[in-house]
Amino acid sequence: MIARIQQLKDHFGLSTRAFAIKCGMNQPTLDRMLKGINALNLNCVTSILQSFPEVSAEWLMRGTGPMLLSMIGNPEVERLNKLVGTIATLQDTIDAKTEMVNAMSDRIKQLENQLGK
Repeated sequence: MIARIQQLKDHFGLSTRAFAIKCGMNQPTLDRMLKGINALNLNCVTSILQSFPEVSAEWLMRGTGPMLLSMIGNPEVERLNKLVGTIATLQDTIDAKTEMVNAMSDRIKQLENQLGK
């Protein structure tokens, strides 16, 4: 269930703090639950389901069926969510490559300055 809560946080683009606030929970308590230090409890699960009514309780608790109720019987929504996930992954790759290019450009400038001296 911890992995599904992490997936839910990622789906909505929420940090642990933002997720805890939305669910009306204490962030350190939620953090300890997600790290496996404290056990998940019924209050936590209930708070999540009340805060995210579009989330399937069956999916959250048992891991069966689609995550979102709107996806039940709607393959187009599932396809769209997969595309969004792919785009997010590709954007992360682009961001990482951009950082690498910037770091290499800075290193080239440093080396050029050393050669010029």
